[in-house]
Amino acid sequence: ARLALMEQISEFLLNQACVTAAEWPPGWSVAVNIAARCAGTRQFAQAVEQALSASKLTPQRLDLEIAEADLVEAGITVRDGLAALRALGVGIILDEFGHAYASLALLRRLPLAGLKLDRSLTRSLDASAEDRALLRATVEIGHGLGLRIAAEGVETGAQLDLLRRAGCDEAQGPWLGPPMPPGDMRMQRSS
Repeated sequence: ARLALMEQISEFLLNQACVTAAEWPPGWSVAVNIAARCAGTRQFAQAVEQALSASKLTPQRLDLEIAEADLVEAGITVRDGLAALRALGVGIILDEFGHAYASLALLRRLPLAGLKLDRSLTRSLDASAEDRALLRATVEIGHGLGLRIAAEGVETGAQLDLLRRAGCDEAQGPWLGPPMPPGDMRMQRSS
């Protein structure tokens, strides 16, 4: 019953996100956080296909983010469902990477499009040479596997500069802008 409720909520949020993102400029995309057990079902892949079709959002503009701890717990059992989503052209992003110790083998076996580095790594970049070395190694491994690398929790210009120099593809956090409703975001971007 709990999984069914999670699937219903996920599908509702997915539909809302697709409708909203379809109104955005063509270069913008949307990411939706999804539980691994939901995203790993073929039924969810059908729901994603329907949401994309109904909203007319191209699949390349939709990323589904799955928390590392959640994906580690679900393991390889969700691979077929994730592969069905990737076959649609949707990106699968391993969120909070570095938080739950996913094995490198898992990165290779799952049809991922990217990694989003956990804020715990970003937070200490400007103070820890070890964390900067870990960041560079993670980016290199991710890029070697053909993955986009994003970092969350960027709070300072120095952190953003270190992420850029390490080769991070994307970043988010308070330094770059606060969370905001979609209508405000459009106004912010156009000004």
